[in-house]
Amino acid sequence: RSILRSRCSGSKIFGTLRLVIASALPRLQPVRNPCDTPKMTFVSEFRAGISPILNLVYPPRCPVCGVPVAEHGGLCLDCWSQIEAPSDPMVEGDAVIAACLYNDISRDLILQFKHGGKIGHAQLMARMMAACLDDKMSGGRRAIVPVPLHRMRLWHRGYNQAALLACELAKYGKGDPLIDGLIRIKRTPSLGGLS
Repeated sequence: RSILRSRCSGSKIFGTLRLVIASALPRLQPVRNPCDTPKMTFVSEFRAGISPILNLVYPPRCPVCGVPVAEHGGLCLDCWSQIEAPSDPMVEGDAVIAACLYNDISRDLILQFKHGGKIGHAQLMARMMAACLDDKMSGGRRAIVPVPLHRMRLWHRGYNQAALLACELAKYGKGDPLIDGLIRIKRTPSLGGLS
């Protein structure tokens, strides 16, 4: 019993020590962009290298209607013309920015990206969002903090679409992604099907 008690008290001490060390580590480690890992760099360079072959085997198509387009990640002229841009992308005083209005075309793109596994839509959506972000708006460095998914939803979906968008926006120089800036503790109901 004394061995068991010493192990339990020792695990509490080590658990507390682990928390203290973990809280100090972010201060000790240099700040880096989590989207710029060597693996991600290799993947983007590899993708650029085999792009002509992919275009031959899988010709680029509009993600909404399937019509052939000039390059992957682009929309056809008909779908692009149906995306409605707000008259003023920024709502005054609230710092809410909308890249487009929510209609049938934007709904299809969002649902394909969010629930359909079409992670390639992140580039298109980030381009649209980056065009609306004013570089003078933040007054300095801007942090892009994606809303995290609950671990069960992340496991089910396989990716966090907000984190993908944050990384893509960072490529356009619109801020520094802070992927682990928020922690989701409570599992909330899905917003799908709500109006």
